[in-house]
Amino acid sequence: MAVNARANRLESEGLAGEIEALGGKAIATVADVGDQAQVNAMMDLVIGAFGRVDIPVNNAGMARRIEVRHLSRDRIFEEERRRSLYD
Repeated sequence: MAVNARANRLESEGLAGEIEALGGKAIATVADVGDQAQVNAMMDLVIGAFGRVDIPVNNAGMARRIEVRHLSRDRIFEEERRRSLYD
């Protein structure tokens, strides 16, 4: 398993270490997934270590604070949908 953190190597190394302690094989990477060159370098490391990528999981996200107290459920849903597709 490849574990990536945007900037904190200790974070990715810590999780990779936990995976290995449980008997798995893991590598730690650091790459900003918003930067294509960094993603390409990360993928080169992963493919070099494992030979292929079986299941990519992207849990990167962006947040923008909005006041939801006075919004309708439909408006909150629409804001979340828009963010997940366009941000």
